[in-house]
Amino acid sequence: MANGTFGTAAAGLDNAHWAKNRDVAAIGAKGELRTAEILDSFADRAAILHDLRIPIKGISANIDHVVISGRRVLILDSKVWAPGIYWTLGGVNRRGMQRVVHTQKKTMEMAWSSLVRFLDRTRSEVVHPKVVVWSSRTTQPVRTILFQVPGADVLKGEKLARTLGSFIGRQPADQQIVDHLSSLLVRSTRTTMDHPRTTSWTTQRTGPDQRVDRSGGPLVDHPMYSRRGMDEKVRARLERMRNDDDPFAA
Repeated sequence: MANGTFGTAAAGLDNAHWAKNRDVAAIGAKGELRTAEILDSFADRAAILHDLRIPIKGISANIDHVVISGRRVLILDSKVWAPGIYWTLGGVNRRGMQRVVHTQKKTMEMAWSSLVRFLDRTRSEVVHPKVVVWSSRTTQPVRTILFQVPGADVLKGEKLARTLGSFIGRQPADQQIVDHLSSLLVRSTRTTMDHPRTTSWTTQRTGPDQRVDRSGGPLVDHPMYSRRGMDEKVRARLERMRNDDDPFAA
């Protein structure tokens, strides 16, 4: 079975050309880690991959996360945005009355088309990507009901767990697809002082060796991975995942 967690969330922080400075990159990494914590709670039901290269020569942008269920592949991008009302009209994106040009990049279109080509011989289905959005302030929301980004659906972070519950089926992740995509994993060069600590699985397996053991909570002591300040709905949902057969029950 190919289910499990592979790679390291926010490993691309080492080479964050997209960021204005390291502080901006750190904020982006925090969003990736919040998304990763929810994704990793589904690792017994699907393959969760963090931080992959886009398989196009000369492209430095990364894919934040990929979820594989059976032969279905879902690309996820994590964002941390300032709170406010985001809306789209006439192909122009705004927050309030201010244009937000950074939200109109076509990275997700490029990521989707590149993975479709990369997985051409695996009989995979690469579904429409999603951008997972977190507010930079826990007390003020990001509202995106009338908002569009190129090549992806916008998904509030608080709704991620429910979306995954609908996407993930009964079949384990296809081993061939996991092997192919694992070859794109970014290898981080950061030290354990500024990088989430990971532990390799020791059991024998035939696939890639990038699997990460979250069972003992090795990331809980990392400040950016802490649930402190996380939205109460997300925290409650994570607790139900640990304790209930149906994490989405009322």
